[in-house]
Parts: sequence; structure tokens; C-alpha cells
Amino acid sequence: MNIQILKCQKTSRRLPVSLFSLALFFGAIFLFVIFHHSSIMNAFAQVSKTSCLFTEVGDGGERPDLPPECKSTGSGLGGGASPGVCQQPPETTFSTAGEYVDDIENKWNILFSGGFSREHMRAIWEVFHEIDCTGFLQDLNGLRVEFRGGVGYSEQNLANPCPPPKGDGVSPNIFLEDYGDTANRVLIIHEMTHVWQICIDNGKTNKGGIENAIVGDGNRLTTYSQDRCPGLSVGGNYLNEDHAETIAYYLNPSAPDSSTCGDGGKPENPYAGGAFPNHSNLANSAVGKK
Repeated sequence: MNIQILKCQKTSRRLPVSLFSLALFFGAIFLFVIFHHSSIMNAFAQVSKTSCLFTEVGDGGERPDLPPECKSTGSGLGGGASPGVCQQPPETTFSTAGEYVDDIENKWNILFSGGFSREHMRAIWEVFHEIDCTGFLQDLNGLRVEFRGGVGYSEQNLANPCPPPKGDGVSPNIFLEDYGDTANRVLIIHEMTHVWQICIDNGKTNKGGIENAIVGDGNRLTTYSQDRCPGLSVGGNYLNEDHAETIAYYLNPSAPDSSTCGDGGKPENPYAGGAFPNHSNLANSAVGKK
């Protein structure tokens, strides 16, 4: 720390003794804190170095030059904690799916069950760290996700679509298939967005703006939400599907359009090159940072 000593000319005005004593007293306290509580300063420095994702509209990467400005969106549907920090996932020695499952439950109270592979849970654990500051996970506190492989699709459990306090807290809210690493990162957010659509009442999802976004951008966002799946029609739910894709790819800015349709999607993220600005703005206002 550089301390500059300024030389000042004497004046005829002097501080009264009482004010001078107070100045010395508070100055001593300040120096004590600075020099004897370096841990406070180190902790602040550590936080200021943390890199956040999604710091502004159209920013698809890290901005280590900026301090984290993580948007707080409240305590969540089930009374979850305040949002954390969006960051690259920490180093871990987890060797089993169960260790990732336990860590996710401990951090976010989102429960996974069934035959998830280690790779599947690792992908989900990583993306959860990257989006922790958005409040999305905290809104879905108590969510239950069950693995259901071999059926070829994931879906919300319409018999119990919401986590507590609206759901029963026992039955799964989402059934999830395994599509491979990158697609799994997108699909978990896609399905969680469907829960968000149904279970969050305060309008923060911005689902009502998706039709205007489609009109403004001239198309729906992905090969899936554009209803090009062979033999599968999104039908009247295309607004819900496009909204889920809008959030899922915004929170996975490096993921290509990994459509689970037969055409295999596209090799780049739908938002690449500034495409779909209206969809991006909608997602940013829902889960991004201002």
C-alpha cells in the first residue's frame, strides 16, 4: 500500500482539542483494522477476483476484468438461500455419481435419484456452478429429478410438476434421459425451465414475452423449438418449448444447438454472432444480470 504524505502550509485555524482527540482515536482504529485484520482485505480481494458469466447482454464468456455482479432474484419457490456466484466449477476429486448428487443436494437442495452416470452428474454439477448467481436454482429449491433412461426423451412429471410448497416433496418433478455431455447441460436447464414456467407465479420467467421475441427475431430459437423433429410435433406448446430453449442456451453460451431431433442440430450456439437478440434480451431480463 502506497501512502502519500502531503505537505500543507500552516494556517491560523486549529482543531479544538476534543475534535483532534476524536480524529486520533478513529485514525488509530482505522490503522488497526488495516494492518491487523488483513484476512478481511484478503477475503475481499478474493471475491473481487472471482469471474462471473453472463455479466451483460450478449456476453457469452467470462469477464475476469469485472467483479461479480450477480443478480439476486429472491428466496425461491421453496425458500431457498440467496444466489451465489457464477463461476467456473471448482476442482474436485469426486469419483462417483453419488458424490456429485450429494454435493448438489447440500449446495442447492435439488435432489437427483436413479441410475445417473458419473459423467451425467458431473455435467449437471458444472453447469449449476456456472449459473449459481442467477437465482434460477434457488427458485427451484426442493426440486426432484429422476433418471429414466431408454425412453428417448425427458419430460416434466405433470402429476407432480412443482417442488415444495406446491408439490408433494416426494415424487419426482422431472424425468431425465441421458443425451451425452453437452446436451445434458442444456436439457437439465430446459426441463427445469418448464418447472419454472408452471410453478413460479410472479412473472419473472418472462414467458409472456416469448411470442414477441419470435416475431422480432423472425423465427423460433433452435431446431427443436422450430418443430423440425422427424415424427415429433411440438404443436400448440411451441411457445413453452421455445421459452425453455431460450433460457437453456442463454445459460449455456458455449453449447451448440444440440437438438435431440434426428437432424442433430447445428454446430454453434443459437446466439452466436449476436443472433436472436430478442430471445437473448428476454433471457437476460429473466436470469441475466443488469
